Amino acid sequence: MMRRPFAIVAVLAMLGAPIAVDRFVDRTSPPEPIRAADINPSATAAASGTSTWFCGSGRTGTDGQPDLTVTVANPTGDDVPGRITWFAEEIGRPPVVQALLAGANSRNDVTAPAAAAGGKIAALVEFDAGGIAAEQRVIGTDGGAGALCASDASARWITADGSTTIDSSTTLSVFNPFPEDALLDVRFVTDRGAAIPAALQGMSIPARSVQSINVGDFVRRRQRVASIVRARIGRVVVGRTTTFDGSGTTKGTTISPGSSTPSATWYFAAGAVSAIRREHYALFNPSRQPVTAVIDVLVDGVAGVEPFEIDVPALGLAELVPGSESRIPRGVGYSVVVTTADGTPIVVERTIDASGRLRRGYASSPGIVAPSEQWILPNAETSSKQIDDVSLLNPTDTDAVISFQTVGPDGLVAVGSAQDVLVGPSARLDVRLGDYMDVSGKSLIISSPGTPIIVERTAQRVAKTGSRPEVIALPTTVTAPGQLALVAVPTSSTSPPSTSGPTSTSSPTSTVPVVAATTGPTSTVPVAAVSRTAVVRRLAQAATGLSAGGAIPLP
Repeated sequence: MMRRPFAIVAVLAMLGAPIAVDRFVDRTSPPEPIRAADINPSATAAASGTSTWFCGSGRTGTDGQPDLTVTVANPTGDDVPGRITWFAEEIGRPPVVQALLAGANSRNDVTAPAAAAGGKIAALVEFDAGGIAAEQRVIGTDGGAGALCASDASARWITADGSTTIDSSTTLSVFNPFPEDALLDVRFVTDRGAAIPAALQGMSIPARSVQSINVGDFVRRRQRVASIVRARIGRVVVGRTTTFDGSGTTKGTTISPGSSTPSATWYFAAGAVSAIRREHYALFNPSRQPVTAVIDVLVDGVAGVEPFEIDVPALGLAELVPGSESRIPRGVGYSVVVTTADGTPIVVERTIDASGRLRRGYASSPGIVAPSEQWILPNAETSSKQIDDVSLLNPTDTDAVISFQTVGPDGLVAVGSAQDVLVGPSARLDVRLGDYMDVSGKSLIISSPGTPIIVERTAQRVAKTGSRPEVIALPTTVTAPGQLALVAVPTSSTSPPSTSGPTSTSSPTSTVPVVAATTGPTSTVPVAAVSRTAVVRRLAQAATGLSAGGAIPLP
């Protein structure tokens, strides 16, 4: 293995023939089973009686109107009554309550009412049955972004990345929907050391409110900023918004929920680097002991890529920069799995910076900490304005047989051409959704009964019609049973090869988490470290938008 206090790794790939990767399943010991309740966000079981989501990344636009939209997906067969309560940062503005009936097998998009405008905006989504999933997105002059809502409140939140350079700003939103005030302490860790601002020690967050913290007011001109928010009293929900104004090479906005629980394993299913797309992985160690992170890079068409080791100091940052290491070929797809050598939990986030003429945007989000047998993307899209690709990673030592269903106006519908898709052990597959299904205005469920997988979406916003965006065709080679390959393709006659999609020009790429749906132990099958990116990554809704995130596990 190669060991460095600071590792820089190139990770560029093209889809190719399946190749053997001799360590992916066997090299790392499987983690302890993870309950769905330990994965944030995750949907509750339908029989649990309630679904609660915290969406705290909204803003009031320059026109004085709210820019927050919440997508609610109900994949169950029952009509479920519920409500959305909107909160504004502006002192004295009362919450606004809207009743909402989520019909059986339906999707609803709800935009914050004008009465909720006033600084930061948050939404508390509550339904009287389990199984409901929620996602949030914002659209503004500086770009659009999407992210999953949080499924629980916590007394501790961590963000591993952020920026306060001359062309960027980072804001933390702290949402307290409860009837008691919360008392917080906030610490920042930057690429130049730690900061504990006196003004943020014992900070009061009033009951039933959302408050913002401008990180640049306390740590200025920092390329990398992590944060730790601890509640002395109460529980809150923390999210992060980072914006680049375009005066430099980067332009766009990203929103992301914080991580309430560090993990010893993080999965990122979909990786790509090109002349216009750069990726950066931020590793933050919130403990008081140094740790060694082991990074496996699974590259299409390349066998036996040697893992990297990165030393992450106590309460410190380290990074992995794909695109800078010659022993990993450029122009190919890949997956990244991060584990710690001694099991110490850390937080890992990925940043994507797209700077092409037709695609420009910025996205940052944490990975995925556990696989699931079922995932839901509340706000999927395949249209003339947006192109979503889904990356599937099977981290187990058994075949995964995967099927797709849409949830929308026609109810729950199996996508006939995307059923029984085979992804072999320790294999990955990229699927261009538009070649298989129309999911505009619908939600998407991805299932792999008996085999937990990781799901991640990459979305591209179309700027104008006239030319096809850069998309990689599906591979056409089948992975042999038992082979530890990185590329697998549908073997069923009902799974057609890739076809050309709608003619259009793509703007920024964006990714958003998918929501996993599990309620018991995630798996009893040995799995390699899979990043929390198992949540599908979502596309930002503006031409300069780039957003990253995961999917929601379903029970």
